[in-house]
Amino acid sequence: MSELLLFGSTFGTVFFLGFQSLSVNSGHYWIAGLNSLIIGSFNLVLYKTAPHVSAPWEIAAYVTGGPLGILCAMYVHRNVVGPWMLRAKKS
Repeated sequence: MSELLLFGSTFGTVFFLGFQSLSVNSGHYWIAGLNSLIIGSFNLVLYKTAPHVSAPWEIAAYVTGGPLGILCAMYVHRNVVGPWMLRAKKS
């Protein structure tokens, strides 16, 4: 169970930090504001779970969550948010 919490909280933290950066750089104010609340939530879980990491599987879960999180954030921002914002500007 702790492996899932570690992976999920690391993935979520890095995903939303990357998504935050992309949103700020693109000038999406309201997305950036809402995103900050989500980052804080994932950070709380991560900071509560990470101090107890000791097993190899927990370390692997912690380490793999970050790279997968940023890659997914880049994909989602480019393929979901980008086209959605373009359609919103045309309306």
